[in-house]
Amino acid sequence: MLDGLSPTRRRFVLLVVLAALLTAVVTTALVVVRTVGSDPAAQDLPGPVLLVSGYGGDTASLDPLRDALRAAGRDVVVVRPVGGGTGDLGGQADAL
Repeated sequence: MLDGLSPTRRRFVLLVVLAALLTAVVTTALVVVRTVGSDPAAQDLPGPVLLVSGYGGDTASLDPLRDALRAAGRDVVVVRPVGGGTGDLGGQADAL
């Protein structure tokens, strides 16, 4: 079927066919992932709350929010920043 085409056109046709197949595979994978995905989290039982201060922030400023959340029955954890909250972002993420 492609024997009658010049090598350049044959290569072009093959690339177009491969691109179409790749697009079909990616589209199918996205549809499957989105439709088969996990169930949403139950909304009737609230989960824990992590309070994290901002860059260089002090966790004492989170105390009123922590107290209000605990009064509402939530499980609250205040995460203390590593190195005063101004260090490496990767280290902060590891601490979480």
